[in-house]
Amino acid sequence: LPGSHIDSHQFDPCGYSMNGLIDQYFWTIHITPEPAFSYVSFETNMPSALLLNQSYQSLIKKVLDCFKPGRYQVTV
Repeated sequence: LPGSHIDSHQFDPCGYSMNGLIDQYFWTIHITPEPAFSYVSFETNMPSALLLNQSYQSLIKKVLDCFKPGRYQVTV
């Protein structure tokens, strides 16, 4: 998200974690690719008005389109 202060880390042998801050709001992505299973999470506490004028529904669709999970869970 534009304007974010980002801190990220790639894990050895695999995995990635990224945390972004905009004022008092955060967003974070964690990725754990494994041969037997993979895991991706995206969390934020941003109001939808700050999400580039998009709704939570359109943001969730963008995340799902990016990672194409076999299964997913959404918690609001």
